[in-house]
Amino acid sequence: MLAIDRPETQYVLSGDLSIAYQVFGHGDCDLLYVPGIISHLELMWEDADSSAFLTALAQHFRVIIFDKRGQGMSDRIEGATTLEERIDDLRAVMEAVDSQSPCFASPVPPWNRPMPSNPNGAFRTFLGHSTKKSTKRLR
Repeated sequence: MLAIDRPETQYVLSGDLSIAYQVFGHGDCDLLYVPGIISHLELMWEDADSSAFLTALAQHFRVIIFDKRGQGMSDRIEGATTLEERIDDLRAVMEAVDSQSPCFASPVPPWNRPMPSNPNGAFRTFLGHSTKKSTKRLR
C-alpha cells in the first residue's frame, strides 16, 4: 500500500463561512467523502483506524474530505444547518478542487440521513446532476 502524507488543510468560502477540506490520493475517480455526525480533518489523521481507512481509499480514488460548517476546522455557526446550506458547502468544495462528477461516500446509514420534505427537493436534484455511476469496488 502506498503511503499517504497528511494532506494540507485548505479552505473555501461557502457564503460567509470558511469550509475546511483536504484532497489526496492516486485514483482517476474523485470520491467526495461526506462526514458523519462529527468531523475534524486534522484529528482523523491522528487516529490509526481513520488514517488507515483514508489511506486505503486513497489507493483507489482522489479523495476529497471536508469538515461540515460548525465542526472541526470549518467556521463555527449558531443553530442548525439547513439542507440547502449543506449542499452549498458540498458545491463550494467541489468547485474549489475542480471535481465535476464525484462518487459520494458517507458513514451515515441511509435510514439516518435527512431527506428533504419535497421528494424532488434540492438534495436529490443536486445528486442527480452531480454524480456518475462508479463500478469500481474496493478490495
